[in-house]
Amino acid sequence: MIEDLKIAIGHRSTGDFGKAESLFKELLNDHPEDPSVYYHYAWLCDNMEREIEAIPLYEKAIALKLDDEELPDCYLGLGSTLRSVGQYKEAKIIFQEGMKLFPEREDLKLFNAMNAYNLGEYQNSTQSLLEIIGQFVQEPQIAKYRKSILKYAKDLNRLYD
Repeated sequence: MIEDLKIAIGHRSTGDFGKAESLFKELLNDHPEDPSVYYHYAWLCDNMEREIEAIPLYEKAIALKLDDEELPDCYLGLGSTLRSVGQYKEAKIIFQEGMKLFPEREDLKLFNAMNAYNLGEYQNSTQSLLEIIGQFVQEPQIAKYRKSILKYAKDLNRLYD
């Protein structure tokens, strides 16, 4: 089973979506309780711009207790997919669950910030994005302002005397 899953993932990675989908369908039929198969098939559906089909596959992977190695990416995939189809409130719940389980995952925070923008939570969105920029951008013209960026990120509306 593991070898077939690797082959299906390889086809997905190279853009051979037809072969990948055939293998994923076989794997789901043969291993209906394997969360990794659901997760990787959901990812394929996203790649094929079939987001609505991906959502229940991601949800099933989480429900079946996907391992901690793939689980953060599954939360990201599900949240991002929900956001991309306009299900912003649902995406927020998923991103918050993922960030609670995996607080070290900055990618979840980044995608949550995009979703916050879609919800009209502009201050939260901008604050999160500035914190990520302040922490991770190494470009010298930005990095030299790291301390200021992180300070302003906490309260963009604060005025100084």
